[in-house]
Amino acid sequence: MNKTDKILFIVSHFLVFISLYLSIQISYSAPQFESMFISFGANLPENTKAVLKYHYIGLVIPFMAFFGLIYIFKSNATKALRHTIYLFSLITFILTIIWHYYTVDVLYTPIFLMGEQ
Repeated sequence: MNKTDKILFIVSHFLVFISLYLSIQISYSAPQFESMFISFGANLPENTKAVLKYHYIGLVIPFMAFFGLIYIFKSNATKALRHTIYLFSLITFILTIIWHYYTVDVLYTPIFLMGEQ
């Protein structure tokens, strides 16, 4: 690997690890929100129910990017494949940030709505 590829590889790993951390954080905290909502007896909007039911979906793309980075590290991947994985890592990071923002918004909305009543 040349110097540019090494920098891209390190940055891609950094982005993927941040994505994994945020996705694991959501997957861990969403069930705790569910038990809290049940104890309050809150009526939940449909999008909150969907996030609580499918909170693990956010883990799929970061794990795919993580295993893609492992693959190019262990194999003799072509330059085009390496750059595709680097781009996929960036897209993964952006999608994870969007998923994290949406999930936090959806999970906290019922709490704000209960406070207004």
